[in-house]
Amino acid sequence: MIQYLQIALLLFGFSYCANKPPVQIPQGIRGKVIWFEGNMMPTIGGKTPGMPKGKPIQREIYIYALTNRDQTVISGRFFSKINNELITTVQSNQKGVFSVELTPGKYSIMVKEDKGLYANLFDGLGNIHPVEVQADKVTEIIIKVDYQAAY
Repeated sequence: MIQYLQIALLLFGFSYCANKPPVQIPQGIRGKVIWFEGNMMPTIGGKTPGMPKGKPIQREIYIYALTNRDQTVISGRFFSKINNELITTVQSNQKGVFSVELTPGKYSIMVKEDKGLYANLFDGLGNIHPVEVQADKVTEIIIKVDYQAAY
């Protein structure tokens, strides 16, 4: 009986941790990680046209000092061997939501996937998913994980 109770409490604990809201932060990055796959072409269904919607996912997010694609090894759509400073990592909850307190500066955001780190947003200089944090402000972002989507 005690073992069943321990297992139930353990499962409840994992569920609570995965769904708990992110911590409120005074400055840094807050956002959501969303998974897209399959046909993402706009559709007309019912009365109004619409875009296919992604689903929130739980992922580990890697935050590096601003990183250019020339500072990485790229294999297909995934990055490895990042030759820049890893600032921190943060986990999104099951609703895809995360927040991380950071000092003011410019950062690159990547998501951990089985085949490596993934990002699909670049600036005109080749910097990977650049995000700027300003003093006393929280920058809001959406991370689209869409390497299995077709547009």
